[in-house]
Amino acid sequence: MLKVDVNERLSQTVMEIRQLLGQYELELDRYSAEQLTAVPIVGSWSIGQVYNHLIDATLRLHLRAIDQCAAAEETTGGAKTEGGEVIYRAGAFPPIKIKVPDSAGYTPLQPTDRQQLIDGLRQVSFELDAAQRTAAGSDPQSKVEHPGLGWLNAEEWLQLVRMHFNHHLRQKAELDAALGMSAI
Repeated sequence: MLKVDVNERLSQTVMEIRQLLGQYELELDRYSAEQLTAVPIVGSWSIGQVYNHLIDATLRLHLRAIDQCAAAEETTGGAKTEGGEVIYRAGAFPPIKIKVPDSAGYTPLQPTDRQQLIDGLRQVSFELDAAQRTAAGSDPQSKVEHPGLGWLNAEEWLQLVRMHFNHHLRQKAELDAALGMSAI
């Protein structure tokens, strides 16, 4: 019975991520090439950088961590941080800005064009099926450490993808307003 519950939760999470990906892709049509790369708020990112951040974090961190959890030959990891516990109990990041210092390795690049972002979102969607299967077969006690949230298992890493895309909707709305665009 427990395995069915895990599979249902994973399916629900993947469905919610795909809905978010569709929303992000649909909204790309609202932006001109200039708006995608404009930085309308000092100290913030452009809309295109937000998209690149989400795509890169998902493909290079979150989905890789799912694979690492599944590849562990023995139970690994510890507990979530206090903040990680709060976030996972709530199922969302708090409605605050989370500022990470700018660095060459963290600050996302500007997109070359809209198609790059569309392709990235579609690549994330494509990889979700494999991630779901991997997470379903992973030992929930096998974990990989997140730098801010602590030790997460494969299911939690997949949930993080959803929470991360949701969290950046607030940032995107703020950037839209600064660009003079109405909410849809």
